[in-house]
Amino acid sequence: MRYTHRLAFLALGVLIALAAFSQAGAVTATKTYQVANIQFLVTPSPAPSSGFVPSLAAARQVAALASAQRGADPAMSALVSDPFAGPFQLASAGTAWDVAPGIMIAQVQVQPSPVPVQFVTKANPNAAYLDVTVVSPSLNAAYGSNFYPCVLTIKTYYTTAYALNDWGYGTSSSGGLATYPIENYPTTSYLSYAVKASPEPSPEPTSASYTAFYNEGTPGQNVWTKTAGTTYTGCFDFSLTVPTSLAPGTYTASIQFNLNVAE
Repeated sequence: MRYTHRLAFLALGVLIALAAFSQAGAVTATKTYQVANIQFLVTPSPAPSSGFVPSLAAARQVAALASAQRGADPAMSALVSDPFAGPFQLASAGTAWDVAPGIMIAQVQVQPSPVPVQFVTKANPNAAYLDVTVVSPSLNAAYGSNFYPCVLTIKTYYTTAYALNDWGYGTSSSGGLATYPIENYPTTSYLSYAVKASPEPSPEPTSASYTAFYNEGTPGQNVWTKTAGTTYTGCFDFSLTVPTSLAPGTYTASIQFNLNVAE
């Protein structure tokens, strides 16, 4: 009986040790992060393709009619009809210019010599683990639904198991002021994404596969999880909804991506 109890205690000790080891292996730390900024220019209905400047033919007709009504002389009528006809003339007499007092004639300014500037570029030491490339940093948006293919790509790698998380930069679970297009919690973000492997698969992601960007701050939501030593590149399609109540203008979506690795 005593031998049986010893075996039971030994087995319990082994289970406790395994549980502790499992928890230690599950502990993760943020290896690196990057923030991607994408601008959306929201515009109302397209403006007319033609401007409001009358054509040259119409201008000549108006000028001819005005000259006839005023009884202008032929030289003045020709000048009004086509001011650019004939050779160019300069209103000058020697060193004097025939201009009204107080009007400044454009002068050539001497430009100072440019000051040489040297830029020192340093490679990102964590680019081998997390590399975020913004393919389309500026996008046009109309009212309603907008879809954008492969706005950014992300390449990840690490020697241990890892996970990629995302959330709207500056958001928190306590709420706050609106930050369109990634609103603060509990409002659902107007900007969503769908991830596809790069090179692009077929078929493309459907609208049902889009996920709204997380807006409750750290630790964010999981984008993908990979095993140790795996290199993966994902392409992010975007879906943006522009409500009719939103004023036209430029809006920026700031998205933070964290690479969390197993210690």
